[in-house]
Amino acid sequence: MGFDIKLFRLLNGIGIFITGAMLLFSLLGMLQSGDLLIFMPLLFLGGTFYHGILAGSLRKSLQYPEVPLKDSTLVRLQALSFFPIMIGLVVISSVTKLNDPEIRDMLVSGLEKQAAEQKQTLPDGYLYSVLNFGQIMMTTYGVILIGNAVLAMFYMKQWKDRQEEKDHKDQQEGQDDIGI
Repeated sequence: MGFDIKLFRLLNGIGIFITGAMLLFSLLGMLQSGDLLIFMPLLFLGGTFYHGILAGSLRKSLQYPEVPLKDSTLVRLQALSFFPIMIGLVVISSVTKLNDPEIRDMLVSGLEKQAAEQKQTLPDGYLYSVLNFGQIMMTTYGVILIGNAVLAMFYMKQWKDRQEEKDHKDQQEGQDDIGI
């Protein structure tokens, strides 16, 4: 288990870091505004964060077989896989909406209006380049979340297969001891 586990570890670490930062900022925003509408994104981000932590423990158990993994961890990991997949799909679909020239121009004109109200001057094309960079970063984040969830499901199956093989081997050794 070389490159694939390292890739999974990297994707999981990046996903946990970004999701944790977004979770923290959402929590602070909810506390400052007192608006409970932020609770739903908090729930999804929290589920994604917890999925990342559980996926890390699965990776550690796969990488080091002597590290035990509870069976309930697999059930939770499978149930929580919904959150990163859903957030990843929502992020990617939201970012693709910015490819529509009307939406992009409306967003840029609104941001230019805000900058003018604050008496800031922005170089030509600055907001478009910021939007392009944001699109790239958010698309990457969505792909990382979806990829991490899919890899976690793949590694869950691999862990289960390894456990079944180990249990089968233990049963055969137990039968040999009895003399059957």
